[in-house]
Amino acid sequence: AYNAGQPLTDDEFRAARQRWGANRPADYDLKITRAASYASSDGTGGTTVDKIDVSVRGGKVTGFLLNGREPEPLLTLDGRRNIDEERRQRESYDIDGLFAAIEEFIEMDRRENRRTFMRARFDKKDGHVTMFTRQVKGKRVPHVQVEMKKVN
Repeated sequence: AYNAGQPLTDDEFRAARQRWGANRPADYDLKITRAASYASSDGTGGTTVDKIDVSVRGGKVTGFLLNGREPEPLLTLDGRRNIDEERRQRESYDIDGLFAAIEEFIEMDRRENRRTFMRARFDKKDGHVTMFTRQVKGKRVPHVQVEMKKVN
């Protein structure tokens, strides 16, 4: 299979993460488009696309919308709202969370000796993730586009 672009290297990943650590703004807004392929048990498949809006103020996620709405509450097994898990999941969509997710994919693929192809692009100035895609057996899972706007 042909893959446009160069694969993500450890050096490129580390350099971008260091730029982000040195140049990160405290306040920013993200518009994330996440596309993921899926396969159903009946043999059909497709792609889901989500639009995620994240507001970060003072380095903390303060706003999170999924497809223009607040996500459904996450519930514990006994039916109570699981606020800690909601917070954890939302924080995985700030730039630090995106770096952590990419690193987790890298480590998991190495640990499981899985052949994948990963590409990423990072902002030249501050290092934030602008695009990430991971291919397993020729299928993109996931593909993420990120637009960041610094807030003064």
